[in-house]
Amino acid sequence: MAGFLKKFFTKNETSVDPKLVEKVVEENPVQENKISKEEVPLDRTEEWLKAQEKQFLDNANLEEELIGYVKNIRECAKRINLQIDKWIDELDLSKLHYTTVGEVNLLFSDAQTVVKLIHTKQELNLENITRFNLAVQERVRKLTEKIETSSFGEELTSLLNLAAGEENNYQQNPLWMDLQHLNNLREEFNLKFQSSSWQKLGMLQRLLNHLHLSEKSLHQLHARLRINQQHLNQALESRDDKERDLSVLKHEPDFEELQDREDKLELLEPQLEQAKQKVLVFFSPIQPYLQQLIKVDPDNSVLEDYLSSYLTAFYEDDELVILPIIRKLRLCMEDQRVKVESEDLALVLDRVEQANSGKLRELHAEYRRVRGQYQEAEQSTNRALSMKYEDTKYRLNHFEEEISRLKKQIKELEEQIKSTQESQRKAKEKFELFAKEYFGKDVSVVI
Repeated sequence: MAGFLKKFFTKNETSVDPKLVEKVVEENPVQENKISKEEVPLDRTEEWLKAQEKQFLDNANLEEELIGYVKNIRECAKRINLQIDKWIDELDLSKLHYTTVGEVNLLFSDAQTVVKLIHTKQELNLENITRFNLAVQERVRKLTEKIETSSFGEELTSLLNLAAGEENNYQQNPLWMDLQHLNNLREEFNLKFQSSSWQKLGMLQRLLNHLHLSEKSLHQLHARLRINQQHLNQALESRDDKERDLSVLKHEPDFEELQDREDKLELLEPQLEQAKQKVLVFFSPIQPYLQQLIKVDPDNSVLEDYLSSYLTAFYEDDELVILPIIRKLRLCMEDQRVKVESEDLALVLDRVEQANSGKLRELHAEYRRVRGQYQEAEQSTNRALSMKYEDTKYRLNHFEEEISRLKKQIKELEEQIKSTQESQRKAKEKFELFAKEYFGKDVSVVI
């Protein structure tokens, strides 16, 4: 537009109509150089990145550099291999003064290993060249160190009648020199490769992979969350149904009696548990020796009952027939028909003493009293109502536990989703930042 105005003023230097100038400016507005933000859906980011990568490679000529580099190092490796074959055929290794033939053959073998590595059948590309170069660097480093520290580093120079310097004669060693040339080629390419920022493309690809994986993970987490939420809603409905059923049962004529029964059982339950524990504590130490005793007295049905279930047999043992059995256990211990371990002897004798002193009879009376009260409280005049009430309570407790479990799972899933979303957000921001830095593209990944 500036050119147009210049031309306009040139033709009308003596007279310029300001209104006409204003009209020209309005019809030819200055266009601002705005860079619009490019929005790329996540499912198209792979395609977008490949397009940027192609453009990057075209500008950097990296692929041509790689082709030239591989060609040069393979020519160098071929020359090393030919030299080694020639030395093996022509050199008189018997003239060696300090190095053994075995050491020389090992050096040659290591050099041929480097050659084989360079002539790998695997296609060398920009993705694997760094890994390949690291392997070459390590092999060459080890071999050059062997040459520098071995006498052969100098002796080969003499055998080939090469002029050696006053110091560091191994540097005149042709194998060492070829390896240095190989190393220089590698370092020269590495410098170009690293300055090209190619590896930064790998960073973008890793970020992109993370975005895709996190998106897939989020889909799975949301699906599990929906299923658990559905199950939770069903469990809440079922719990509400059972609460209503329980409310209806509470208005039954016999429910007050049933409630009294529940209160009694709740009161007696810890007492019964305590009494049971006392019975088990008494019989546990002598249980293995009562098992020995039944071999002495195999027809003793009471003893068999006790070994089957102490709690049941002790409750039903009205006459306490177990007392003479315990006394017999003591006699069998004395005549070695029942053999007691030394660490159990004191406990077994204590139980015999409790049986003889009347403490076992007191325990028996207490256990029968508490258990009898509990069984009496369990009886109900309306058995159908009792069973229905117990079943409803059981199902209500089941749904309460299910609701608690599902709520816990839902909370864990929500936390996983939040964490994954945050990780995805950070990866998205990094991807967009690096894309702008590497390609000069203001891109927004749409998820």
